[in-house]
Amino acid sequence: MHRTLKARAALAGRSLSDYLLQELKQVAERPTLDEMRRRIASRAPVELPQPAADMLREERENRTRHLLDVIGAPVRRKAGRSRG
Repeated sequence: MHRTLKARAALAGRSLSDYLLQELKQVAERPTLDEMRRRIASRAPVELPQPAADMLREERENRTRHLLDVIGAPVRRKAGRSRG
């Protein structure tokens, strides 16, 4: 582990002490998993006009259609999928 950290510090052009201090500061600035869970739990739920999965599917289909239009490829429909 010491060799790995020393090599990373050298690649960053820093002493091992400076490198580790920078890494520790970054770790301290990030919330812990428990802090993040509490923060999320304290927020009000979001009401969506339709299920998120449907919104993502629609956006992906729109993006695919746009990209196929840009490259001039024909749009292919997946078999077995009905819209409704």
